[in-house]
Amino acid sequence: MSTTLHHTAHLLALPLPFLLTGYSLAASQNTTPHLLDLPAHTSTPTFREIFLRGAHLVVPLSLTHLAATTYLAYAGPAPQRGPWLTAAAATAFTGLWTAVVMGGNIRRLVAIAGAGREVQEKATADLEARRRIARWTRQNWVRVGAFLVAGLAGLRATLGN
Repeated sequence: MSTTLHHTAHLLALPLPFLLTGYSLAASQNTTPHLLDLPAHTSTPTFREIFLRGAHLVVPLSLTHLAATTYLAYAGPAPQRGPWLTAAAATAFTGLWTAVVMGGNIRRLVAIAGAGREVQEKATADLEARRRIARWTRQNWVRVGAFLVAGLAGLRATLGN
């Protein structure tokens, strides 16, 4: 096992899930709730930008964390392997959760954002945009929890039992 690689993996694996926890928490706590009462022609394009910009940060950091924790689970000392594997699994779960559970809702919000004014007015009138943004906000809390689990598992691996 390369000492440099091991240290680099630790330096990446420890802070990233906490950064991702805070970033995701901010979206559900501070950002998307303010979109709920806006008309769809405002809320859905704003949501689309928040989601797409977030993906540019969250996806590479999640993949980096997944690579680092998977390496540590494989190459680390035996007592640390379980917690590092838990951290890797929790991070991988966020990607699966986003794709499988949240994906359809996200695609519909993005479609409304790119649709004409008539579709957006209907999504405002029947509260579709509001319901979908509220759903995304609730579902995003699951990702917050998973990233937090990943971070706490990494701390446990590093600090011991």
